[in-house]
Amino acid sequence: MKKIIGNPSLKNSELIKIIKETKINNYYVKNKADFRDLIIKNILNDDCVLDIGKAMREKFIDIKCEKLETDNSRTSLTIVEQRSLDGDSVHSTIAE
Repeated sequence: MKKIIGNPSLKNSELIKIIKETKINNYYVKNKADFRDLIIKNILNDDCVLDIGKAMREKFIDIKCEKLETDNSRTSLTIVEQRSLDGDSVHSTIAE
């Protein structure tokens, strides 16, 4: 004997509807553009930015804001970097 728990047909119908209504923006793929440039453009000078694990990678140095921190949590130590507004000086703190 087969026992059906809940209403899987209804749930499947809901999920199919969500999938059919989903729209994918391929702008960055088609135009070979980098979405990180748009993110950097929208950061204001008085913003505080936390970039986990330097997800912005090589674009990290282009972020201009009041306070910029990164958490490199792949190690047992946390390295917090703060860069001044002029972008020249970086202060690193290691915390356990």
